[in-house]
Amino acid sequence: HDLRNANAIFGGPDIAGVRGKTVRRAPQRVITDYVAIPRDFLKLHTHVTLVADVMFVNNIPFLVTLSRGIKFVTAEHVKSRTAKQLAKSIKRVMQLYGRAGMIVQTVLMDMEFDKTVDELSDKTVVNTSAAREHVAEIERQIRTTKERCRAIVSTLPFAILPKLIVTNIVYFV
Repeated sequence: HDLRNANAIFGGPDIAGVRGKTVRRAPQRVITDYVAIPRDFLKLHTHVTLVADVMFVNNIPFLVTLSRGIKFVTAEHVKSRTAKQLAKSIKRVMQLYGRAGMIVQTVLMDMEFDKTVDELSDKTVVNTSAAREHVAEIERQIRTTKERCRAIVSTLPFAILPKLIVTNIVYFV
């Protein structure tokens, strides 16, 4: 009877007290399913040919690479377009393929990358196109990437995008 009388007088359990003393439920664990690269795929694509170019989004330069056959695209923000910076970024992409057990055999680029040939030629064959020529595959990939970026930006409620958001949109695409 005392419990019923207390509930009638005070209006039931102390809601604030119950909520304040309740701890959050443990979230579900993150499941990491790493899939090994199939041997047949590695056998077919042991030697990779990369095509690379610099893309600008809102005057922010990105090094974009595409592998022939695999069609794997990478984009990396480059702070400057100096030979040292471009070579460093290309080497980073080559290390990425190396971790998967692939060897970058050839890199095809525009004339803009002529200055990087000395730093890259010890590891791979570097082929730069002639004046007024472009590598068509990477130019098409850049166009596709920019279209996808525009599609995302059109859904955002902002008029001006900070540099960090632009960079992350390119990485997302």
